[in-house]
Amino acid sequence: MIEAIAARVQSVYDQVGERNLSYLGVLALLAVLPNLMGPFIASHIIVMAIFAMGYNIILGFGGELSFGHAAYFGLGAYGVILSLEHLVSNLYLAIPITVVAVTLLSVVFGYLSLRRRGIYFAMITLALAQLVYAIVFQMNELTGGSNGIAIPATEAPLGPLMPMNNDLHFYALACALFLLSFVVIARIVNSPFGRVLKAIRESEDRALHLGYDVNSYLWLAFAMSGAFSALAGALYAVLFVFISPSILFWQLSGEVVLMAIIGGVGTLTGPLVGAIVFIFFSNTLTSITEHWEIFFGAVIIGIVLLAPEGLIGLLRKAVLDDEKVLNLRRLLERLRP
Repeated sequence: MIEAIAARVQSVYDQVGERNLSYLGVLALLAVLPNLMGPFIASHIIVMAIFAMGYNIILGFGGELSFGHAAYFGLGAYGVILSLEHLVSNLYLAIPITVVAVTLLSVVFGYLSLRRRGIYFAMITLALAQLVYAIVFQMNELTGGSNGIAIPATEAPLGPLMPMNNDLHFYALACALFLLSFVVIARIVNSPFGRVLKAIRESEDRALHLGYDVNSYLWLAFAMSGAFSALAGALYAVLFVFISPSILFWQLSGEVVLMAIIGGVGTLTGPLVGAIVFIFFSNTLTSITEHWEIFFGAVIIGIVLLAPEGLIGLLRKAVLDDEKVLNLRRLLERLRP
């Protein structure tokens, strides 16, 4: 049975190639997630996967570690609610308005943060994010302060779908936006811009000597990362209906770092895998013990030790041969006693 499945996968790979096979794998995961975990948890996974994909632009492809991306995610959530309250009554106008506004803020924050590199860059992003958290926490009249804020009641129909009232309908909307984000990010990282970004990640000095304006490339990558993070935050607000300042806190910035690392930094499918593992374990362990962070920390340490390149990197090593070509028959021979 296993050999038959392996032969089938090998046949598909030979026909479509590695990149298209990874796309088919993503579609398969999206199709089975609601049945495995329920539409609400599956929707949460997709929202966080969009967040992790956006974050991966600056970390995985730009090589800069940010501890402040909760700011863009949280402002995306607050932005869509405040837009519905004060600007427009249409959810599908509120989301792009929010994404544009948060992207402009990320441009400013990116300019300030990218004046330094390494740990100094990480600390500046953290400081700016905590500043946003403090401001939102203190603005009681606008944001609700520590009490949080709820999204205004709205139907928001989208053809036959009612994303605000039906978890499965919301999942369909989230999947559509995830796939759009996935395709856009894939085009970005496989473009000449993306190749320069990877070169900067590997050696910033070499890229400078080749004549590239490193700061401009990283600045644009930072803004793109902020845009996708804001989109994820807006969807989060729609999914959970109620939000509080906790989604702006540094802990969420750490969680998205973990998702990227677990799945595989610098990969397209890694953020989805990382989000699945993170949400699954956090939900499962919290139902077992209130000290779930201890056990989840052990899981993360195990993944990092066994798969330093993430779960996607571990999978690639297992199924690709010396020429980086899929060879499942060879893998089965190695596994046989």
